[in-house]
Amino acid sequence: MSNYSLKIRLLMVFIVSISIMALIFFTIVIRGANALGLSQMNTQAELIKNQNKQEVKNYLQIAQEAVKASYDKTKQENIVHKIKYDAIAFEEILTSMYETKKGTMDEKALRELLIHVIQGYRYNQGTGYFFAYMPDSTNVAHDSVNLIGKNLIDRKDIKGNYTVRSILDSVKPGGDNTATYYNKNPKTGEIEGKISYNFYFKPLNLIIGTGEYMSTIKEFHQSMAIDTLSNLTYGDDGYFFAVKKSKDGYTYVFHGMDKSLQDQPFELTTTDTHGKRYREELILESIKNEKEGAFVTYHYNNPSTGKIEPKMVYAKYYKDWDWVLVSNIYLQRVEESIKTQESKMGEDIQSLVI
Repeated sequence: MSNYSLKIRLLMVFIVSISIMALIFFTIVIRGANALGLSQMNTQAELIKNQNKQEVKNYLQIAQEAVKASYDKTKQENIVHKIKYDAIAFEEILTSMYETKKGTMDEKALRELLIHVIQGYRYNQGTGYFFAYMPDSTNVAHDSVNLIGKNLIDRKDIKGNYTVRSILDSVKPGGDNTATYYNKNPKTGEIEGKISYNFYFKPLNLIIGTGEYMSTIKEFHQSMAIDTLSNLTYGDDGYFFAVKKSKDGYTYVFHGMDKSLQDQPFELTTTDTHGKRYREELILESIKNEKEGAFVTYHYNNPSTGKIEPKMVYAKYYKDWDWVLVSNIYLQRVEESIKTQESKMGEDIQSLVI
């Protein structure tokens, strides 16, 4: 009886030991499967995140290509090229008129005719005009008629630079035909730089030129870019928007989904539903990372679904325009995919337990 009892005890110890070992092994397997599943989920989530970063960045590159021509034309060297083109075209007109009329009119009458043409000629939808000076700085044609007939050799801009002297010097040997000076732009009320391209017209012994405020040319090309970008969309709900620095903070340049936001304040203190000041981050990070751009994620109302959803934006700062241009995608489908994977992983582990 004693031997039998001992055998039973030994058997029970063996069974318990095997059970404990099996339990430990099973626990290790379950934890390993869970850890592997979580690792795979994290890897997949990171992969999807990187794919979305590349996707939203690619969209902004599309926008860049769409406005590249306008953006390039606002660089100073290209602004000069545009003004030069208008000046040379007008010089050709004057030369042609002079050559045509010089045999049929006396020199005085021809001179008066050509000065009258200089005074009245307009281009760029009536905003561009020409001025003319004698070599001694006496003005003979100008949009501001009160200057005509006056010697303006000592005329200075608002920064104290001699404007007429710089115009006359620009056409002398060694000059590049351009002059830059600063005046109050009557359109904006701001002190701005103005560039002129000037040429010497030998038949009349006059220095003739035309100029434009850099901001006016920039504004024209920016408006073309706004027309393009505000109507450019991608995917199911993708759109672009841009903001710029203003006197009182930041304002919308345009908004592809809501046109009424143009020129409205872009408040940097605004937070998303999680309390994140995403607008402030968007501005600061894009300016800080001017070359690479910046990615920002936050939660925002999706106009397509009417729901608050996670959103990723890629913001790029364009220094010459002082714009922050933004492309964006909603990430709801990404989160749904991850949740589906989590659910499937749970089911797989549960089936393993069963």
